[in-house]
Amino acid sequence: MIYSSIKTHYLSAESGDRLVRYDVIATDADTYLVKVIDEQKSTMADPKPLLLIDQFHVTRSDYFEHYGINVVQQAITFNLPPSFEDYLLLYCQRHRNKYA
Repeated sequence: MIYSSIKTHYLSAESGDRLVRYDVIATDADTYLVKVIDEQKSTMADPKPLLLIDQFHVTRSDYFEHYGINVVQQAITFNLPPSFEDYLLLYCQRHRNKYA
């Protein structure tokens, strides 16, 4: 299968400045696979080997559940949740902060 909707983000933890790569891959319209990739050692000569540290799925249903969004019953609200794309980045940032 070929996946063409891929975004790469580099995130640092709140307590450090080392960047870790997060590849967000849309496997379908509602499901995203996130692969967390890091360089093995910064002291090694180029090219540095890359390691897959973790991978996880994020779905729109996770987003709806997290923010209590009921698609069937919609009401006017003053506290709008972030967009699903922003939720993906926030989810990745929380993941990165756990593994500072």
